[in-house]
Amino acid sequence: MRTTRWTLAVGALLGLGGVIAGASLDHAAAGFVVQQHATDTALRYHQLHAVVITALGLVLGFCDLSGRDRAHLSSAAMLLIIGTILFCGSLYTLAFTGIASIAYGAPVGGLTLMAGWVALVLAAFRHHSNR
Repeated sequence: MRTTRWTLAVGALLGLGGVIAGASLDHAAAGFVVQQHATDTALRYHQLHAVVITALGLVLGFCDLSGRDRAHLSSAAMLLIIGTILFCGSLYTLAFTGIASIAYGAPVGGLTLMAGWVALVLAAFRHHSNR
């Protein structure tokens, strides 16, 4: 139950952060945003994954799942959370600071996001149901 609440809360917070980032970037674009392409990419991935993570939190919280199904979905959610933070966080930091070396977090985050999606695919095929 703890993972469920945590996943739902993080998904909702990422969604909130995506809206705040989008609005802030729109207003800051004329000023100090160094890498507009980086912010556009980060914002797109940020908002998309916030919705997916929130949906996973809702499924984990309101669907009757076996322990194994819950574990598989929780793993996918955690990978997506970590990947979103690493990928988007490094691109946002690059955009606002211009420190190119921080962008090395993006590939790690991208691979983590891919792993999260693969884990979700595997969870679908490992699902135990009578239906």
